[in-house]
Amino acid sequence: MDPEKTDWTSYYSKKYQITSITREITQKHLIQLLETYKPSEEVGEEYLEIGGASSCFFNTIFNKLSPKNYTIIDNNTYGVEKFLEDNKDLGGIKAINADIFNCELANKYSIVFSIGLIEHFCKENSAKAIEAHFRMCKSGGLVIIGFPTPTTQYLFTRRLMEICKLWKFFDERPVRSSEVEPVFLKYGTILEKRLLRQLPLTQLLYAIRTN
Repeated sequence: MDPEKTDWTSYYSKKYQITSITREITQKHLIQLLETYKPSEEVGEEYLEIGGASSCFFNTIFNKLSPKNYTIIDNNTYGVEKFLEDNKDLGGIKAINADIFNCELANKYSIVFSIGLIEHFCKENSAKAIEAHFRMCKSGGLVIIGFPTPTTQYLFTRRLMEICKLWKFFDERPVRSSEVEPVFLKYGTILEKRLLRQLPLTQLLYAIRTN
């Protein structure tokens, strides 16, 4: 039986407390990777956040790194509209309401990233989601992908939240490095891998330079 789907409209309308607490930690590492491995000037500075409706990282990235262009793509209409409304006075901002599995964007962006996306699919579709990142990224660009991984710490925290009826990400499937690294290596070179143990629900964060 397939797991119950996460209610993303509810999530985007009112963030869950656990994500509010942990977001700043993930954001700090994301900014570090973006600053350390940003592509050359020749590749450009076009950002794409996949699954970024109502992006919780956009404001910090915009203020700290001043990207020339920033696009999100998400299949949740409410979240996309909220992102546009929240940032309507800013230039260089775009939001695409689409399914990444059927999106024709290719080799358009110099930086493509997602945090908390690929774990919401089965293994086959997780691989397809990863491939979409590289399809949309220019050669010599930067792909960053973050996702939960099943450490003992993660499993204990999640089980506790489930018992307390606090768990809302019903279709989340923690992912191991052994599953994703072969896919990454088909399309680029792994620059850095970080295990974020500071998070109760531990995450892996990868930075990959595209071929």
